[in-house]
Amino acid sequence: MLNYLGLKHDQFLLWVVGKPSYDKYMGEMPNRLAITLNILVGLIGLIYLTSHIIQDHTKIILPHILLILGSILGIVLGRFGKFDTGKIILILIFNLVIYLANSSHNHNTGGNLYFFTMIIGSYVVFDYRKMKYAYFFTVLSFGLYILSSLYDFSILPIYTYTESVVRFHFVFNTVTFTVVSSLILIVYIRMINSRNRMIIEQKNELERSNKELDQFLYSTSHDLRAPLASILGLLNVVEITDNTKEVEHYHGLMKTRIQKMEHFIRDVIDIIKNTRVPVKKEALFLKELVEKTYNEMNFQEETGNIEFINNIPETLKIDCDRIRVATLFNNLISNSLKYSDPSKDHSQVVVSGNENGKFVKLNISDNGIGINKNQLEKIFGMFYRATEASKGAGLGLYIASETVRKLNGTIDVESTPRIGTTFKITLPKN
Repeated sequence: MLNYLGLKHDQFLLWVVGKPSYDKYMGEMPNRLAITLNILVGLIGLIYLTSHIIQDHTKIILPHILLILGSILGIVLGRFGKFDTGKIILILIFNLVIYLANSSHNHNTGGNLYFFTMIIGSYVVFDYRKMKYAYFFTVLSFGLYILSSLYDFSILPIYTYTESVVRFHFVFNTVTFTVVSSLILIVYIRMINSRNRMIIEQKNELERSNKELDQFLYSTSHDLRAPLASILGLLNVVEITDNTKEVEHYHGLMKTRIQKMEHFIRDVIDIIKNTRVPVKKEALFLKELVEKTYNEMNFQEETGNIEFINNIPETLKIDCDRIRVATLFNNLISNSLKYSDPSKDHSQVVVSGNENGKFVKLNISDNGIGINKNQLEKIFGMFYRATEASKGAGLGLYIASETVRKLNGTIDVESTPRIGTTFKITLPKN
C-alpha cells in the first residue's frame, strides 16, 4: 500500500513540476517536500478563503489570497528549477499570512501553531547544507509568534468571530498543524534513513572494491609477468638455434603469448571503462547490435563449426549504453563459443530476447560443455576459471556481471554439464 501511495505521489509531483524539473531536481527529498508543502499550503488557503466567503467574512480574506498566490508562485518556480527561491518565498509568505490572520482577531483559534510548523519545515526543506536559511526563519517565525501573541497590533481590521466559528477554527487548525507537522517529521526521518542506507551501501561497495582491487593487483601482476617471462625465454632459445623450423615454431609461441597479453589488457581496459565512464544512453536495436558483435569475432577459430542463431526480434529496442551492451554481448557470446563441446556433431549458440513491461529479457544459450553446479555461484568472480580448458584470464564473466550491474540490470546462469549453458540477462528499457 505504501509503495502504491509512493508511486501515485511521484506521478503527481511529475505532473506538478513537469518532466525536466522532476528528472533533474526531484531526486532530492527536500525539494519533494517543498513542492508538497506548496500544494498543502495552497489547499489550506483555499479552504479558508471558501469558508470566509461562505460566512461573509470578506474583510479578512486578503491573507488567504496571498497564501494561494504564494503557493502557485512556489510551484511555478519549481517548474523552472528555482527551488531555493520558491522555498524562501513560500516560508516568508506563510509567516506573513499567519501573522496577519492571527493579529486580526482577538480569539485563540490555534492559528499561531502554524509558526511552529514553519520552524520544523524550514529545517527539512533547506537541509543541513543551507542551515543559515533555517536559522533565519526560526528566529523570524518565533518572533512573529511572540508579537502576535503578546501585542494587540494588527495591519488588518480587527474581526470578532462567534464562539462556534472560533471552535471550528481551533479544531481545524490544531488537526492541520498536527497532520502537516507529522508529515514533515516523517519525511525528515525517511530522509535520514535514506542517507544512512546510502552510507551503508557506499561502505559495502568500498569494501567490495578494496577486496577486488587487492585481488586485481595480485593477479594482474602475475598475468602480465608470465607472458613476458615466457616470451623472454623463447627469445633466448631462438638466439641459440639455427633451425628455421624451430625458429618459426618459437615465433608462433611468442605470437600466442602476445595475443594472450593483448586480450588481458583489453579486459583490464573494459573494467576501467565500466567503472569510470558514465553511462551514455542511446536507442539500440538489439538484433542488429548482436549481429555486428558476432561478425566482429567471426575470425576466431572457435566460431568455425558452431551455428550461431540470432532470434532477437527486429523491433526489440532499448535505450542504453552502446559500448557497454556491446561489451556484454561480446563477453557472453565469446564465452559460449569458447566452451563448445567438441564431442557433439552439432554445436550452436542461440541469442533470444523479448520485451517484458519496463524491461528487456535476453537469453544467450549454448549446447557446450556446461558448468558444474558447485561452480555456478563463483563464475562471475574476478579471475575465476571454471574449467581447466580455459585459456583466458578469467575476467570475461566478471566484466559481463559488472557491466549489467552498472546498467541497473540482473544476470543469472543455468547450466548442466555436457548439456549446455544459458545466461539470462534483464535490462531496463530506459
